[in-house]
Amino acid sequence: MKRGLILILMLILLFVLFLTKSLAVTSEVVKSFDINKEEIQFSLRQGETKPEEITISNILDKKININLEIIGLENFLGLSEKSLELGAGSSKTITLKATADEDAIPDLYIGRLIIEADNFKKETPISIEIESKKSVFGIKLEVPEKYLEISPGKEFLTNINLFRREGQGKFDILLNYDIKNEKGEIVVSEQETFSIDIQTGFVKTIYLPSDLKYGRYILYIKATHNGEVSSASTWFSVVGSYPTSLEIILFGVLIFFMIVLVGVIYEIIKMKRYISRKMKIDEKILAKNGMIKIRNLKGGINKKWI
Repeated sequence: MKRGLILILMLILLFVLFLTKSLAVTSEVVKSFDINKEEIQFSLRQGETKPEEITISNILDKKININLEIIGLENFLGLSEKSLELGAGSSKTITLKATADEDAIPDLYIGRLIIEADNFKKETPISIEIESKKSVFGIKLEVPEKYLEISPGKEFLTNINLFRREGQGKFDILLNYDIKNEKGEIVVSEQETFSIDIQTGFVKTIYLPSDLKYGRYILYIKATHNGEVSSASTWFSVVGSYPTSLEIILFGVLIFFMIVLVGVIYEIIKMKRYISRKMKIDEKILAKNGMIKIRNLKGGINKKWI
């Protein structure tokens, strides 16, 4: 009996420690700044340079020192500042300048901007889309708002518009559809050919894998004709139904009561076995002292008091 109670108390203690540790983990890192963009996106032609501004805001009531670093796109990007000091509640705008060389290969390049201050780190994805310097056609894409956040295994829809910039007559365009994650890894890839004259529009459906991990992804559409490349891209999120803090607490409480219930049932079973054994021993003592007679009959055991 005592052993069982000790087991239940140990389980309760482990449960309390688990909840305490879980709450501590969420409060270990304090967010020290905000950035005004979820991702940074560039669209360049060969030989072109474009700037993009981001604003960093100190959300603490003290001065912080911020460090910035570009990973994966060092050959294309430059920062106006790599470190800065922000006073309490102040903001500052930083400029990123992207450059595509004349001989840059038309493609989608992905990297990230790492911003760190007071042990808090934020990684913002960056995409640089490079097109041919000259192209007789262009491409535009538009993703309906409801598909900007989507679950794994669902259909992803986008509206695509192909148009001619110059010249006449029909020609074929090779379309490549790639969905990449923040590391630049291709998770979905499709290809088809379209024939256009002046302009054509259509809806493209892409099926997302059911095991796709949650996170930020980018759809990159690359249109090619006679070595000339035009492209378009857009970021979106793959999300799921994450449990709320209340749901986690309720789940923990349910597990706790299940553990207690199992402990109680275990103790009841132990008590019943103990009583059963005790009764058998008492009957044997009574029979030995001649107080009862125990006879084995076909229908079972017959006990008779003397």
